Amino acid sequence: MSGVSSPIDEVREPLGAWRILAWCLPACLGCAAFMLAFPAQSWDPHGPRRYVALAFVLWFVSVAPIATAFGLARCIKQVRAGQIVGITKWFLFMAILVTFALNPVLIAALVVVSN
Repeated sequence: MSGVSSPIDEVREPLGAWRILAWCLPACLGCAAFMLAFPAQSWDPHGPRRYVALAFVLWFVSVAPIATAFGLARCIKQVRAGQIVGITKWFLFMAILVTFALNPVLIAALVVVSN
């Protein structure tokens, strides 16, 4: 009992961290779908680009930020309860920050792609 925590004590609820990351999944999957729908090397001027781009904009404006906000709220709740500590806490906050930052970047890319 020297006060040094073992790696087992890092996350007291192991599934809690994965549940928080699952709330970030809609934004990450939307990013992957965007990369597949609009590859950088091919461009078809006759394709239904505006309709697909509109669907992605609606996804990145409504679904992805709301899901990420739920993940942030759950993360804050579990950190305050002491269920997630140490490096896991910082990893989760960085994942949520990247997910929030991803949405405006992809919306700007959609504006460029749809024009």
